[in-house]
This record gives sequence, C-alpha cells and structure tokens, in this order.
Amino acid sequence: AHGDGGRWRFGGGVVGLDPGGRAGAPNGGVGVGVEDGQALRTFRITHPFHPLRGREFELIQVKLCWGIDRVYYAGEDGALRHVPVGWTSVAAVDPFVAVARGRAAFRVEDLLVLAEAIDGVL
Repeated sequence: AHGDGGRWRFGGGVVGLDPGGRAGAPNGGVGVGVEDGQALRTFRITHPFHPLRGREFELIQVKLCWGIDRVYYAGEDGALRHVPVGWTSVAAVDPFVAVARGRAAFRVEDLLVLAEAIDGVL
C-alpha cells in the first residue's frame, strides 16, 4: 500500500475520499460521516484500552463488515487496518455519556440487567 495524492492503493485497487468526502473503492465504497457540515477526513481512536488511543489517522472508508461498521485506515506500515466505529471519534456521541460527563459510571438499565443476572446465579 502506498499513498498517491490522498488516495491509497491496496491489492491493485484504489481506495480514497472524493471531494465530497465519500469513500471510493473497487467494490463500491460507502459514504463517510459529516461533522459540522464538513466531510470527515481524519478520526481518532477513542477506546480507553486500545494501544493507539488518542492517535489521529486519515479516514479511508467506513464499511459494514461481518455485521459491524468498521473504520478503515492506513497503519504506520502502510497496511490497511480497521477498528469498530464505536471505538473511534466517527461514532455518534452517546447521549448518556454526554449528559453524565463522567459523573455516572453506569446506566440504571444496565445495573438492573446486572442485578437480574446476579439473582439468576444465586
């Protein structure tokens, strides 16, 4: 894989973002997100335990693969890599997380499910 004016070559095909921010690929790319009216060109890995957390990468494509939306990017070695959308800044902000602002570690409904699971074990 190598860069070529904002486009990357993988396996003979060309993957890249067009001026509208849509990913193009030999198999027909899918659109990428829009933030504040601008097409997303980069993203950050946000998962708290991922070794690349906080690093910013060029967004190549967002694609559904094996039932999970994934963000594709070029790794430092030039190889095509991917992570689940939910582990990145591409994912929509969870309303609970936005309102809680770090003050609540758990949702009430999640704690109720946990209590039922514990009751089922005891």
